[in-house]
Amino acid sequence: MDNLYYSVKQLRDILRKRVTYMESIIQQAPEGCLRVRSNDKRISYYDRFRTAEGYKTRYLSPQRPDLINKLADKYYASTVLPAMKADLAALDAFLLLHSRTDEFTIAQNIKPEIMNVCSPKVSRIKTVEDWLQRPSPLNPPHPEDLLFQTQKGDLVRSKSEVIIADILYRYGIPYRYEFPLILSDGRVRFPDFTILDPHSMKVYYWEHFGKLDDPGYGDTVCERLNQYSRHGILPGLNLIYTFETRNCPFLPQYAESLIHTFFPLFQEK
Repeated sequence: MDNLYYSVKQLRDILRKRVTYMESIIQQAPEGCLRVRSNDKRISYYDRFRTAEGYKTRYLSPQRPDLINKLADKYYASTVLPAMKADLAALDAFLLLHSRTDEFTIAQNIKPEIMNVCSPKVSRIKTVEDWLQRPSPLNPPHPEDLLFQTQKGDLVRSKSEVIIADILYRYGIPYRYEFPLILSDGRVRFPDFTILDPHSMKVYYWEHFGKLDDPGYGDTVCERLNQYSRHGILPGLNLIYTFETRNCPFLPQYAESLIHTFFPLFQEK
């Protein structure tokens, strides 16, 4: 059901942009409505428009293809827009209803005494708890650099990572900090954040690159992104990455906008 939600949301977002585009076509079009008369010999186009005396019709010369084209676009947009808006309203209604009846959301209100005896295959909350408590098989390098504490109590390496961790925590999104990721070629990476979306049971990785203006650091970033892509970890799909430089600091508002994009079912606590 959760995969259905994300599919419907994607369709809704595409349709919303299309509706906005069609509305702009109508708003920017010249006044009048395109009419056409045709026979075996020719096709003629006319513009039907309103005046103070009533409706009038004028012939559109083939020398004005721009005007004919704009009126044709207006006619098309006006014809399909009502159905598109009806579809958009139906998709919005589904997403609103589903956000209230999502399994993970409802399960959070079940008594703990019952949840504690549910099996992980049945309870996604139980699965998430087991995921969060899974011991790490490897320790990340340079633990002495873990100097900044998050609201959750984790120690991270930068103030920007505190921003990301605190926003994930406030939204109740399960994450592990620098949990080892063993790639198929045997190499080990420690993504800044490994995130489990309990609605879709999909794992995301969030990397923050905080020294992009340092010489040589850009090559390190490119190599890491290339390495991820070779193993099916792709930006926009299951990889979130953010940057900052000395002159362009990392802003909490941007991190929060990414939360809304990738995890729309979560609400700030």
